Amino acid sequence: MSTFRVCLFLIVISLIASSCQVLFPNYLLREDRKFTYTELVDDTSATAQVIMPGDIINFQLGTRDGYGFVDVIERVGVSGGGGQQGQAPGTNINYVVRTDGIADFPLIGELNVTGMTRIDLQELLEEKYSVIYNDPFIVLTVTNRRAFVFIGRGNAKVINLPTENTTLIEVIALAGGLTNDSKARKVRVIRGDYDQPMIKKVNLSTISGLRDADMIIQPYDLIVVEPTTKIAPELLREITPVLSLVTTLITIILLVRR
Repeated sequence: MSTFRVCLFLIVISLIASSCQVLFPNYLLREDRKFTYTELVDDTSATAQVIMPGDIINFQLGTRDGYGFVDVIERVGVSGGGGQQGQAPGTNINYVVRTDGIADFPLIGELNVTGMTRIDLQELLEEKYSVIYNDPFIVLTVTNRRAFVFIGRGNAKVINLPTENTTLIEVIALAGGLTNDSKARKVRVIRGDYDQPMIKKVNLSTISGLRDADMIIQPYDLIVVEPTTKIAPELLREITPVLSLVTTLITIILLVRR
């Protein structure tokens, strides 16, 4: 076998070995044609978001239909209120929903809150506290709702959803926007059980993609923006050691033949 053929053989082997997975081993959640998933239909709304185990609930409870929340004089303490009149003790504290779906609230005890929306729980608490306080008024929030964003290469962020109607374009903006290493035309929103997820493909590279950009992101959604594949520089980086080895072998062979 000639020296040229040996060199060519080694180069071909290196190119075969340098597949996409070898060139870009850090790419997450690639498309897999063998994997079966359900097409995500964006038919959910902010009001459909339910409380789940692990959620952190914060609520403020005011009496007299929330009079203490809006009375400016009490808040500055002119009448001795100091901002606390009309507000029940033990509120404005975080309460964690246990794995069994139970949350323990002051004075009323344990409640199974899994599957309830924020509004449902707010109304239930107002009903429960009405036995103890006059005209209770509750402001309730779930503080740990978040989504996971993977943009391009090596750019991942956990985004706290500021409201229940946070959209896809808002989450991408909160994550810092797209980078030079990301493809705007290939955005995927992954939702639900990871064993059989629902996936929605979105193209944000054109104005028509705005129809999907305002979809409401649910807690624990995965937003994946596919990275660009710059084959030439990555391939050169991978085969440079092989080429160096081939060059060394050729040099040795030529010296031996002399």
